[in-house]
Amino acid sequence: MSKALPVPAKRNLPSKEGTLFKELLTLYETRQLKKGLKTADQILKKFPEHGETICMKGLVLTHMGKREEGIDLVKKGVKLDLTSHIVWHVFGLIQKGEKNYEEALKSYTQALRFDKENLNILRDAAQLQTQLRLFDALVETRHTLLRIRPTLRQHWIALAVAYHLNGNLLEAQKTLEHYERTLKNVADYDIEHSETLLYHVQILEDMENYSEALSLLDMNSKSRAIIDRTAIMEYRARLLSKLKSDEAEHAWRALIEHNPDCYDYYRGYLLNHGLSLENPGPEALDILRQFSSQLPKATAPRRLALTIAAGDQFRGLAKSYLNIGLTKGIPSLFVDVKSLYTDTSKRDIIEELVEAARIEFTPSPEAPSSSKDSDPTTYLWTLYFLAQHHSYLGRSRRALETIEVALQHTPTLPELHTCKGRILKRAGNLLGAAKCVNDARLLDGQDRFLNTSRDSQVFNEIEDDQLVKWEDKLRSHPGYVKAALSASRIYVAIHDDPSIATAITSSPQLTDAEKKAKKKAKKAAQKVQDDPKKGNKILHSHVKICPTPSANEDKGLEPVHPKDDDPEGLKLIGVPDPLEKAAKFLQPLTTLATDNIEVWSVVYDVAIRRKKYLQALQALNYARSISPEHPEVHFRSMHFRQAIDAVSAEPPVPVGPLLKESAHKLVPEGLSILTFNGQFLQHHVSEPLAVLATAKVAHTLKEPVQEVEQVVFSVLGESLELDIPTALKVVEFLTEIKSGRVEEFRDACDKRFEISTVFKPVAELEALKKETLSGDEEDGEEDSPPI
Repeated sequence: MSKALPVPAKRNLPSKEGTLFKELLTLYETRQLKKGLKTADQILKKFPEHGETICMKGLVLTHMGKREEGIDLVKKGVKLDLTSHIVWHVFGLIQKGEKNYEEALKSYTQALRFDKENLNILRDAAQLQTQLRLFDALVETRHTLLRIRPTLRQHWIALAVAYHLNGNLLEAQKTLEHYERTLKNVADYDIEHSETLLYHVQILEDMENYSEALSLLDMNSKSRAIIDRTAIMEYRARLLSKLKSDEAEHAWRALIEHNPDCYDYYRGYLLNHGLSLENPGPEALDILRQFSSQLPKATAPRRLALTIAAGDQFRGLAKSYLNIGLTKGIPSLFVDVKSLYTDTSKRDIIEELVEAARIEFTPSPEAPSSSKDSDPTTYLWTLYFLAQHHSYLGRSRRALETIEVALQHTPTLPELHTCKGRILKRAGNLLGAAKCVNDARLLDGQDRFLNTSRDSQVFNEIEDDQLVKWEDKLRSHPGYVKAALSASRIYVAIHDDPSIATAITSSPQLTDAEKKAKKKAKKAAQKVQDDPKKGNKILHSHVKICPTPSANEDKGLEPVHPKDDDPEGLKLIGVPDPLEKAAKFLQPLTTLATDNIEVWSVVYDVAIRRKKYLQALQALNYARSISPEHPEVHFRSMHFRQAIDAVSAEPPVPVGPLLKESAHKLVPEGLSILTFNGQFLQHHVSEPLAVLATAKVAHTLKEPVQEVEQVVFSVLGESLELDIPTALKVVEFLTEIKSGRVEEFRDACDKRFEISTVFKPVAELEALKKETLSGDEEDGEEDSPPI
């Protein structure tokens, strides 16, 4: 056992300074920062090496925004008094503010060595143990807190939650029962007590003790100890269903009447009857139609019925649903029903019905009010729906024609301009899309959505919330998945061709005009900085100015708006090991996005380049289990076979034989890779992505470039439904193999996709960009109020 460090004599303060130090702690807790700083300076004037005071001064300065100075003082204070729980606690708070949770927890643990029953430190430690998923340690910490203060309700609940997180539901139940037995004279309508009882019911339900959970719920709802009436109804319906009680149907009906537009209530009602939306029977549709009749204002049963119905039944229900949405002018109607498009017959019926509605609602030139006295906006929203419909199906020309008619009808509706922007974006005209969104922004400058739509931003993960279940699934968000895959592909490209990073990170040669514009922008920024009043005046014309912060303002422990020392991402591009960075981005996706074939494809790309053949094989097997005929899977399967055949030194047993066996199974016995690749092309000759995949395989087999080009150019056939993303992938591939026919393919795509600008020559694209930007500047000047 290590010898305890001695308490330094310089920690002990005389009575006067000791009182001042206690006052300093109080001032910090009440966030009287300016007074706290003066008090710390008073103590340090006589005792300049008092570690605890130095740490507290550093903590106060950090809260006041003087971060670097504050952190330096905290580190100095720790060195001066290594046996003080205060200095270690402060150091932990600083580390937590920097999101260095592991080190912060170590500091709290060190602080607890010298003050084992400090409530503040124990609470802070428990929070970080939850954050870091150290649930065994969390249970121990919560036990300590409860032992020290058994009269505090929060300590009982926190211990039950700790057991729950640790998977010990029985102990969580016992903790709650023990807590409830200690209660006396609970006040009426105590919300916290009500939530605790509901949590107890939840624990029992999770333990499958349904009868006990129902008894606890009924007893406490009758006594009005549980006051959340909606929660009572939800728990009761769910528990009665699980107990297969006859009362369950009435309970679900009561819930549906309570909130007729909650989809979950209808699902619960159907499930109670042994039905589901995934595998519905005719009874399910009858039930939903009954609810639609009984609750005519409810949308949910009518929308759920569309999911179940088919044929003429669907036609009748869809006509009513769509007409109501169009006459009410619901902008989100298309977003609501587009999930039905997975069934092509339903998609065609919807198109037919809305086209019929467009004809019906079209105002007559001779008698504008002749279309059954319908509101003119009904016609407008019908056009809006159809424009989105055609764009979603890839009919960009029809979508643009439709939205132009809508804009002629009502040119001041921002939604029409944003819709046109989305159509142009999907059609490959990004410049036109940006201009349309800007037009919408200028029509409604107060719309925060429009003011943020113009600049797309990458999704950043947020991990500060203690909602554990939500946080554990955070990286499964489509935004993160898309960003992580894009970043990983970039790193793979940089690994394959390091000159990409060199070209990007090297300083570009600016033209005289660019140098002049840069100098002008820098001068304007400096002018605002030198003259704050003028800067505020400029800002005041657009936004409300916050009052000047006081010296006592608490700026928190986290860095506030840290300066981005890499605004263009050049340091991210120039990392020494791009594959390692890609692997870190992909790691969470291997558990949270297991059904995404793109994830496994990129995981394979990274693993095979790192020569982690088992990991590459695992990724390939996952991808093949999802879709063995997918073009990306075919290409990587053939790539893996070639990679294993080319390994010079076979890995040791059992890895080597396993890799060989798995690789050879990818191609049927007796066939060469080239022959098998040709057979794949014959089976998927009408699929552009499959054609591209076979061309890639042919290139890796060292087939003549002319033959590879011939395969690739077949995607331009009239019978193939080539889209812009696939065409861009073809351009990328042709460029990669240094084909001499890249411009020929771009020109063919430019003619095929008339609306798109992405295939135009560089000079023409630059001219379009300047034209768009100059137009935006003119619009901006007209929109800005005078200064």
